[in-house]
Amino acid sequence: MKAIIISAILIIHQTTFSQWFWQNPLPQGNALNDISFVDLNYGFAVGNTGVIIKTTDGGYNWIILASEIVHHLFGVHFIDSYTGTVVGNSGTILRTSDGGETWIPQSSGTTVSLRSVFFSDADHGTIVGNNGKIFHTSDGGNHWISQGSGTSSNLLKVIFVNADTGIICGESGKILKTTNGGNTWTNQISGSDLELSGISFISETTGYIAGAIYWYGYHYKILRTTDCGTTWENQFSGDGALLKGIDFADSLNGIAVGLNQFILRTSDGGSNWTIQSSGHSGGFYGVTFTDSISAIVIGQGGTILKTTDGGTVWDNLLKGSTSTLQGVSFIDIDTGIVVGGRPFQPADILKTVDGGLNWISQNSGIDFDLLGVSFCNGQDGIAVGSNYNCIIISTSDGGATWNNQNPGTYHWLHAISFPDRYNATAVGEGGTILRTSDGGNNWSLQAGGINEFFRGVYFTDANTGTIVGGNGTILRTTNGGINWINQSKGTINSFIGVFFRDTYTGTIVGQNGNILRTNDGGDNWSYQNSGTNRYLYAVSFNDQNNGLVVGEYGTILRTTNGGINWIAQQSGTTYDLFGVSFVNPYEAYVIGENGTILKTLNGGYLPVELQIFTVKVEINTVSLNWTTNNEINNHGFEIHRKKEGLDWVIIGFKEGKGTTTEPQLYSYTDKNLPTGKYSYRLKQVDFDGTYKYSDVVIVEITPSVFSLSQNYPNPFN
Repeated sequence: MKAIIISAILIIHQTTFSQWFWQNPLPQGNALNDISFVDLNYGFAVGNTGVIIKTTDGGYNWIILASEIVHHLFGVHFIDSYTGTVVGNSGTILRTSDGGETWIPQSSGTTVSLRSVFFSDADHGTIVGNNGKIFHTSDGGNHWISQGSGTSSNLLKVIFVNADTGIICGESGKILKTTNGGNTWTNQISGSDLELSGISFISETTGYIAGAIYWYGYHYKILRTTDCGTTWENQFSGDGALLKGIDFADSLNGIAVGLNQFILRTSDGGSNWTIQSSGHSGGFYGVTFTDSISAIVIGQGGTILKTTDGGTVWDNLLKGSTSTLQGVSFIDIDTGIVVGGRPFQPADILKTVDGGLNWISQNSGIDFDLLGVSFCNGQDGIAVGSNYNCIIISTSDGGATWNNQNPGTYHWLHAISFPDRYNATAVGEGGTILRTSDGGNNWSLQAGGINEFFRGVYFTDANTGTIVGGNGTILRTTNGGINWINQSKGTINSFIGVFFRDTYTGTIVGQNGNILRTNDGGDNWSYQNSGTNRYLYAVSFNDQNNGLVVGEYGTILRTTNGGINWIAQQSGTTYDLFGVSFVNPYEAYVIGENGTILKTLNGGYLPVELQIFTVKVEINTVSLNWTTNNEINNHGFEIHRKKEGLDWVIIGFKEGKGTTTEPQLYSYTDKNLPTGKYSYRLKQVDFDGTYKYSDVVIVEITPSVFSLSQNYPNPFN
C-alpha cells in the first residue's frame, strides 16, 4: 500500500507573547477607551494594545486581565460581574463568562475596527464599527450576523433601551434607530455633521448624545431626545473640546467628557452645563456613573479619575509619573534610577531599591528634561539633559540630593557614561564631548573631529569608550578621549544607542532598525538583521549572548545568541521606548513615554515558548514534533490522546530541559492505530506543578483516507 503522508505545521517565530509587566504608571499606562460598570463596585475598562482591566472595589484598585491580543480595544459591555464582551481593531471580539479570567475569541467575519458593543441580555447583543458595520447575535456571540446600516460612516456607539429599541451614533452626525431588534435601522436627523461618540439614556424615551467637530478649533454639542431618538434637539454647545463620552446617573445628574482635560457637569437634566476642573492633564474618552454622585472617567495614558461628590473633586487613581522617561541606570538587581521630564516642569528622577516594586520620586532641583543617567556605584551618579542649555547634575548619596554642575557649554547633552567615581564622559548636540576626571567638579571639552549630534556613549573603563551619533557616526577612544578614532560605516542613518559588554564586544542601534555588532573593539562592524525598520533607541546585554534592544512604537527585540537572531517581543504598549537595562539573564527593565517602566522576570519570554508544532500521519502512525525557543522551570510534556467518544488518556511523557535559552526539539510517535478519529494535545508541566495545554489536533484514520485538522493560532491555550 502506498504511504499517504499528511502533515500540519503550526509556527510562531516572528513575534512572541512575552512576560513584560507594568511597574509605572499603575495599574498600566496605555490609553483606556471604554468602561463598563455593573454595580457600585464591579467594573471593567479596555484600551490600547489589548488592555483589559478590572476593579471590584469601585475603581480604587485595578488588576490587568490577560487578553492575549495586541489589537486596540474600543468597546466593552458587561451584563453582570461574570459575562461580558469586548471589541476592537481588526474585527476583534472577545467574550468572557467568568469575570475576565478567560477570554474566548469570537468570529466577526470582518477586519474593520469594531468600536462599541451592547448586550440587552446574555444572548442578544449588537456591535458597531467602521464603514457602517453592524453585527447582531442572539446566541451570546457564537454567531454574529451582519445587519444593513445604509451608511459607510464610521459608527462609534450603540445602546439599547429595551430588547427591540436601539440607537447608534457615529461620524458625520449619523444617528440610526431600530425598533425591531436590529432587523432594520433607519436614519434619524441629528441636525449636525459632528462626530457623535457618546450616548446615554435615562429612560426608554429620554437620552443624550455628545459629539464635536474640528473646524478651526473644536466645537462641541450635546443633543437631547424625549421620544426615543425620533427627533433630536441641540441642548448645549460650545467651543474648545472634542466630547467623547457622556453618562447620566438619573434624570438630573450627568457628565460629559472629552479631549483637552474637558469635563462638563449638569444637575438639572442638561438645561445648564458647567465646566469642571479635574486638576489632571490628558484627554478623556469615557465616563460612567456608579451611583448618583460617584463617577469614573477614563482616557489617555491610562487615566482613571473618580469623584464621590458629583464632580467637585476628582481623585487621580493612576499612580506614578507620566513624564517621558529617557535614561536608566541599575547598580544591582534591586537598585536603579530612571530620569526624564517634560518641558517647563521639574525633571523626573525616580529611584527603586526593591526591584521596581516601588519607584520613589527624587528632587532634581531643575526644570526641563533629563535625557541620560549613569551610576558607577550605589552612591555616585551623573545625569545630563537640557533646558535649552546644557544640564549636568550629580549625586553622591544615591540620588537623595543632586548638585548642579557647570559644564561650560550651552549645547544639549543627550548621554553620559560614568565607569568609575572619577571619570565620566557626556555627549550631545554639535559634536559636544565633555570629560571629567574628578567626579564632575570640573569638565573639559574634547575634540571628536565631527560636528554631529552625538546620541550615545559607553565606556567599559576609564580609557576605553565609544560614541555614536548622526549620519552613521562611530568614534572610539582607548586613552580617555585624548584621541578619538573615526570608525564610521559610511551610512547616513543615525546611530542612537551603544553598549559594550567588554572592551571588544559591543552593539550599536539606530535609525531604520539598524543593529551593528563588533567583536574586536570596533575595528570591524557587521550589520545584523533586526527584522524591523523602526527607530531603535537603546541596547543592553547581560552577557555575550543575551541582549535586548528597544525602540519606537513599543519595540522590544531579544537575542540569545549575540544578535545572530533577533526576536520581536510584545511589550504590551505602543509608546516609544528609550532605555533598557538587563540586570541578569532573566530580569530587565524598559522605560519610555508616558512614564512607562516595564519589567520582565524571565528575559521577556513565556516560561515555555512553543515555537513549532508539527503533526504527520503516515498509514496508521501519527508522529508529533515540537520545538521550544526557550524554557523556564520546564519539567516536561505529557502527550494526550483521545479517541472519538472517549476520554483523554496520557500516552507518553517527554522530559523538559528545565531552564534554557537554547532551542529544543521534541518528538513522539504513536503507532499501530486502528481506524477512527483521534485528538492529540500536549500538556506542558512546570516543576511547581503549573501547566497549560497546546491546541488540539484531530486526526482521522480510515482504510483509504487519512486526514488532519487543527485549531489555530495559539500553540498553548
